[in-house]
Amino acid sequence: MDKRYAFIGNEAVGDVVRERLDAAGWTRTDDVASAGMVVTYCTSQTALEDAHFDESGIVQAASPNTVLIDLSASTPSFARELNAVAIVSDLAAVEAPLVVADPMLSDALSDRDNLMCLVGGEEDVEAARPVLDALVGTVQETGGSGSAQLARAAYTLQTSAQIMSAIEADALYRAVQRSSAAFGATFGRAGATTPEA
Repeated sequence: MDKRYAFIGNEAVGDVVRERLDAAGWTRTDDVASAGMVVTYCTSQTALEDAHFDESGIVQAASPNTVLIDLSASTPSFARELNAVAIVSDLAAVEAPLVVADPMLSDALSDRDNLMCLVGGEEDVEAARPVLDALVGTVQETGGSGSAQLARAAYTLQTSAQIMSAIEADALYRAVQRSSAAFGATFGRAGATTPEA
């Protein structure tokens, strides 16, 4: 297995990728054509599309049999499009959007066990597995192209709903506390949310 990798995208995530893959014995290269794996993480759909599909983008520059691993939060349609282009270009594409288990940690990316990848793709997932295992604590396969992005969206919606409900519950509790004389002293001890929330 070729243990050279290239990273393209957000530098904060890039620092984590470099640290973990270097520690796992991978060698970083800035030359996409010489990399066996190309890892991407972009914070916008436009940047992601440009990184892959520009005239000098990854799809044009990568050598045959290169594995493209995208850690970005994207759309199912982009994941399917990248997979289709990769197949006709003799490349392998794996969608592996990062998911943060506890977004309240001060540096959520620093703890490997706080990161998970939901992984979708065809038969190429196994080729990407050594890189993903080095990067995150949990790798969960979801099925074919587009499935990991759907699973990530569902996870994000659920997490966002929990955070918003905790914020709203706390705000209501604080409003009631200001006028809690009508409820007596016991109401003030009840609390509004659990420590986890």
